Formats: sequence, C-alpha cells, structure tokens
Amino acid sequence: MKWIITIIIYFFLELLFSACRLEAQVYLHVDRSRYIAGEDVWFSIYSVDPVSGKLSPQSAIAYIELLSPWNNPLIQKRFLLSDGRGEGNFLIPDSGSSGTYTVRAYTRSMENLLPENCFMYEINVYNPFKGPDFWSKINTAVSSSEE
Repeated sequence: MKWIITIIIYFFLELLFSACRLEAQVYLHVDRSRYIAGEDVWFSIYSVDPVSGKLSPQSAIAYIELLSPWNNPLIQKRFLLSDGRGEGNFLIPDSGSSGTYTVRAYTRSMENLLPENCFMYEINVYNPFKGPDFWSKINTAVSSSEE
C-alpha cells in the first residue's frame, strides 16, 4: 500500500512540474531604444527551445504588450510565428506621457507565468506635447543590502 501511494505521489509531482516547465523562451529585438510618441516600433521575435537553444516551432502566436511607466497595458497585440520566428511593428500612442515604457513578449504557454517568465525590454518614449515631465519606472523590490 505504501508503494502505491509513493507511485501516485511521484506521478502527481511529475505532472505538476511538467506543467510548470517552459516549452520555449521568447526573445525580442527592437529597432532602437528611444522613440517619439506616434512612431512605430519595429521588432523581430524568436521562440527558442530552452534545452537545445534552437528556434522552436511549438508556438504559432506571440503576444506583445506595451506597458506604461505605471505598468498599465497600452497595447496588446498578437503576431504570427513561423518556425519560431516572427516580425512586425506597433504604433506608440501619441496620447501617453513621456517616460520609460516596457515592451513585453510571451507565448500562450507562458501566459500563466507572467511577469517572471516573459521577455521584457524598456524603451524611452518622449512626447513633446505632454509637458517636460519624464516618468521613470521605479524598482519597488528591496534588496537585502538596503534593509
């Protein structure tokens, strides 16, 4: 009886950990790091198998988000991946303030593991019509040396 319970626990844990493993990692290359509000961000996106390091054809769709300096999503779009690679662009809204924005990329299998397991890249957006203030992101995590 003890042996059967051990096997059941083993299979349950294996199932649990296999659900948490990433099928792929996502990488994003953007054309630059500074933009004026109203410009296009051009990018290439790659889905890579974490074990082999090669392009992964497992995901057909990548999700791209543009987050404001307050981490509010301004843009949420889907882009097609072909054999682990995709490309595209999105327009930075001209209604936002100047500041540090985050471009976030992930696949469907990574969606439940946000924000830790997605690709994030910070860009600076300048809006000359919204005043001179520039809103930077503040890291709210406290390191052990600061305590």
